Amino acid sequence: MKTAAETSDFERFYQNDIEFHRTLWRLSQNRYLASCLETLVVPLFAFFLIRTRLDYRVDLLGSAQRHHQLLETIRNGHEVRDRMIASLDSSELFWEQAGRTLAGPPAE
Repeated sequence: MKTAAETSDFERFYQNDIEFHRTLWRLSQNRYLASCLETLVVPLFAFFLIRTRLDYRVDLLGSAQRHHQLLETIRNGHEVRDRMIASLDSSELFWEQAGRTLAGPPAE
């Protein structure tokens, strides 16, 4: 995700981002949850890909960093729940980006 954001390869960024989330959904071992999230979230990622503008690079780099921190926490196995909650608490950044994406002009 970081490399894709650095090179403004937004398609690859969102492909890696959705695969990260799909992996977490599978790890939950809750097929119903995974199915619901697949139905709801995948179209949202497609929409973001269509609407992402070149000036969102910094936002995407920040997103990649937050995903990396979460992955490291999962790998270490320490305070995973706390990191997940903190990640959800920081979702204001996501909604801020979503608002700009919804309100801004389409990607060129």
